[in-house]
Amino acid sequence: MQAAEATLQRSESNSEQANIKHELNTSKYERAKDLKEKRVVSDDEFDTTKADYLASAQAIKTAKFDTEIARFEWEMARAAVSQFTNERGESSVEPFEIHAPVAGKILRVFQESSTVVTVGAPLLELGDPQKLEVEIDVLSTDAVRIKPGAELTIEHWGGKSPLQGNVRVIEPAAFTKVSSLGVEEQRVNIIADFSESADGNSTLGDGYRVEARITIDELPHTLLIPNSALFRHQREWHVLKIVDDKATLQRVAIGLQNESHSQVTQGLAQGDQVIVYPSGDLSPGTRVRLVSGGAVVTPPARPSE
Repeated sequence: MQAAEATLQRSESNSEQANIKHELNTSKYERAKDLKEKRVVSDDEFDTTKADYLASAQAIKTAKFDTEIARFEWEMARAAVSQFTNERGESSVEPFEIHAPVAGKILRVFQESSTVVTVGAPLLELGDPQKLEVEIDVLSTDAVRIKPGAELTIEHWGGKSPLQGNVRVIEPAAFTKVSSLGVEEQRVNIIADFSESADGNSTLGDGYRVEARITIDELPHTLLIPNSALFRHQREWHVLKIVDDKATLQRVAIGLQNESHSQVTQGLAQGDQVIVYPSGDLSPGTRVRLVSGGAVVTPPARPSE
């Protein structure tokens, strides 16, 4: 409050100086007008005197505005001090109450110590832990395949069973994020809501870490093979299919994929057997033998000596 009062006094002093200077410039300007009529002063001297007169008049307005601002800040400081002191200057024990606009729990405290705050300064962050939403950042190449309303599963959140939810918003703008490998990626935030049937999420809180699986498409009946059976050959997908106990190179066309399986649209039929994790020892025509748990390569028979 003392600092605000000193600022007010300085502004009032500047205002008085501006008035004194304007009175002087006014006298000079009046004399210059008389002398100009008698052609005693030049046009340049008269213009300079007139400019000083007009500038000092504007300086009075500026000083007046500064004084008003300083007086307003002093009144704010005095009002703030009056909340903690009485008329005799003694400390007051009555707190200054501010009512929250919503009911909830305190999530964060931005201002912990007592001080004078400006209008609009955040004091507390309130929230209702029973009304949570999920924010998931995905690659922009994956975000274009996600649609509002898509189902998702919340995993690795600390509970015993996964939680269910639905995508509500796919944000239209992406942002750059550096991955754990140091690669810059364009990612998009997906906002999802817990479904009504999702129970047990009462222990989740603001900012908790979760992992989500988002369903982008669903096929009721389709032919699947493990991703480990696929490999690229001549820029196309192939598998090693077992035909008559031999490894046969078979070109396939795949559709949807996830982290473990791929949809086969052409090249295989239900019941066909393929080799997973094919090694470099296998080549088309290599004989294989089926054993419990998979297939093994059958070495060629050596000629008898």
